[in-house]
Amino acid sequence: MLYLTIYDFNNQSVKEIVKVTARSTDTLTVVRAQDGTTAVAWTAGVFLEARIPKVVLESFLQSGTPVAIADGGTASTTAAAARTALGLGTIATQAANSVAITGGSITGITDLVVADGGTGVSTHTANAVLIGNGAGNITSVAPSTSGNVLTSNGTVWQSTAPTYVAATPITNSLSGDVTLVTAGTYYDGPSIAQGSTGTWFVSGTVVCDDSVGAGRFKAKLWDGTTIIASGYLTVAGASQPASMSLSGYLASPAANLRISVSGVTNNNALIRFNSSGNSKDSTISAYRIA
Repeated sequence: MLYLTIYDFNNQSVKEIVKVTARSTDTLTVVRAQDGTTAVAWTAGVFLEARIPKVVLESFLQSGTPVAIADGGTASTTAAAARTALGLGTIATQAANSVAITGGSITGITDLVVADGGTGVSTHTANAVLIGNGAGNITSVAPSTSGNVLTSNGTVWQSTAPTYVAATPITNSLSGDVTLVTAGTYYDGPSIAQGSTGTWFVSGTVVCDDSVGAGRFKAKLWDGTTIIASGYLTVAGASQPASMSLSGYLASPAANLRISVSGVTNNNALIRFNSSGNSKDSTISAYRIA
């Protein structure tokens, strides 16, 4: 902003202050009668000087005078007054429903309840597993003893010692041949007494023979009620034994697990126990798996 003072050298008591608003080479566009002066009909030859008039000095920031908000200030002399003037007195005046926190930390507040996205508590046991509690405070289950696992009793989660089922095998072999007296009738071969508790994996082999000639055999692995597996076997001729293996699993067996064989072709066929000379030809084994 440029202000100029016009005066007559021979009569300096008369002067006029003008404000320059534009310039084109040596031509100035001015607003006349500024800073309390009056427009004068000047004649050629008067002086024009760039002095500092009172209006310029008054535009400078004065000590103790607040700068207006429109001029980039706060219109206040204290922080509290500035917050009020700028509408920053409370979070409610700063759009409380859309406040975005992008950094920093929050300290010194009451524990946030679950309904507000918190846990409802200040601390948890180190290395514990957090457990939901509806709208109540989140709880936790501590690791407890080394080797423990997280288990449910149907109502709550607990840290408990694991329960193992020993996979101890039960096995049994025929100690003598079994004669299949009547063709079409099943006769029990090797069997085991495992009890009715648990789930069992069972497998076994039977060796079948027919002293008359070629013959056919049917076999089933079962507990006397439920058939686990079955098969069909043919021997090529008299005293030419052949083997069949069956396996599977069954929960809560009704009775002893066994392999039963039926001679289809001839009476008096055999389940052999020692055709190989090792006395283990017809054997059954079972493992409890659950």
